[in-house]
Amino acid sequence: MPREREFDPAAALESIMSLFWRQGYLDTSIEDLVAATGVSRYGLYGTFGGKQEMLLAALDHYAETVVGPRLSGMEGPEASLASVYGYFEELGHAAKSERRGTGCLMCSIATELAPHDRASAAKVKRHLARMTAAFRNALTNAQRKGEIGPEVDVEAQAQFLTSTVQGTAVLHRAGSDQKTLETIVHVALSGLG
Repeated sequence: MPREREFDPAAALESIMSLFWRQGYLDTSIEDLVAATGVSRYGLYGTFGGKQEMLLAALDHYAETVVGPRLSGMEGPEASLASVYGYFEELGHAAKSERRGTGCLMCSIATELAPHDRASAAKVKRHLARMTAAFRNALTNAQRKGEIGPEVDVEAQAQFLTSTVQGTAVLHRAGSDQKTLETIVHVALSGLG
């Protein structure tokens, strides 16, 4: 008869995600993951696979539990300019409440691991495409409603706002002050009119 699992995989995955988010992939050891989850290495391996598989599961969890709720306001059929502003306002609140230097897990993996790892690069690419699509949706609706002018290149703005989010995440992780991040966002949004 197989042994029953003695831990909650969902809680363990949350801890794994938090640890990779805080420390990055390369600075996180299996011993760190064991300590953070309270699960033996064999329990972790049996449930998630090796360290890389744990990261990939953590990236999916991050996309579902952190990114998804933040982007949902811009992904809906009624999304518009207010949704874009609301998204950046939410990011600002999150940056103030998160531990200094946390930034974005996807962005951290994009710079740390994705250039050398196809599986994590694919997760990052999907993340960036989703973010750009959310901005495109909200801006297209805003243009249709007359909230932004017809001269605004929606596709270019969507890509620019995605790069702004990623850039501010890097700066946040590097320890930039809140005022600097707010100024960057203000300048980026001022291009919308």
